[in-house]
Amino acid sequence: MKRFSAIITITQAMVLVWAMVVFAQTQEEWKPSEGPPPPGFSGVEKTTEAGVDVSMILIEAVVVNPYRTVSVGAQVGGAIEKFPFEEGDFVEDGAVVVQIGTRRYELTAQRAEERLKLLEVANERAQDEARIKKEVFAFDGTTKQEVLKYKSEAEMAKIRIDEARKEHDLAVYDLESCRVTAPFSGYISAKNKQMGETTDRYEKIFTIVDSSKVHAVAHVPENILPRIKKGMEATFVYSSDRKFKGIIERMGKLIDPRSRTKKVYLLIDNTNNELEVGMNGTLQMVR
Repeated sequence: MKRFSAIITITQAMVLVWAMVVFAQTQEEWKPSEGPPPPGFSGVEKTTEAGVDVSMILIEAVVVNPYRTVSVGAQVGGAIEKFPFEEGDFVEDGAVVVQIGTRRYELTAQRAEERLKLLEVANERAQDEARIKKEVFAFDGTTKQEVLKYKSEAEMAKIRIDEARKEHDLAVYDLESCRVTAPFSGYISAKNKQMGETTDRYEKIFTIVDSSKVHAVAHVPENILPRIKKGMEATFVYSSDRKFKGIIERMGKLIDPRSRTKKVYLLIDNTNNELEVGMNGTLQMVR
């Protein structure tokens, strides 16, 4: 009897250990998403409009995002000589935001231009000599080997001048790249370098955001997703008296495994800058 009780005790202990292992494995496999699930109410409410019962979809904790954001760097390295804008300043599309020192690139472009001119002269001479040798050969004044020699030199002169043109174009391009321009009209949201600092090629110098249009980004629960389609009209409510209409422009592809939600992007015209990036509100849709 004691032996039987001991066997039962051992069996129970093994079951307990197995359960703890399974629980630990389950906890290890479950990895939360990058952020916590959005707070607030997300669901469907019944309401009445013009005497008709309708379903009102409400999504809270909706955040305003810029329409587009770009981190801008220069295609050349050097010291920043001019950077007259500060964070929050508006810049027009194509405006020069940063000026990098040009002296080194000016000398490189000048040297490339001088080399190109010399090779152009040499190319003209090589073409003339090849033509003359060919004419003289017609009167038996030289050998065919000489004609082929000068023809080969003329072809090499063309190749050298083509290479010199490309080097010159590249030098001019680098010189022009010292002027870092805004890729579109928007606001400087981050300034990573200051005047007098050096920057490397493609190193991020500033970030610009376009908020002439904005996205109100909502985390929509999966049980409500079938009610929402691209192209639907919706309203972003910032406060009881501030409502902004927009269109569902796009929807995310993946459902977050922790919050069981998918991102939905409401595109809103913000020409008057009434909405600021980072504002929180509620998304309303009548369905």
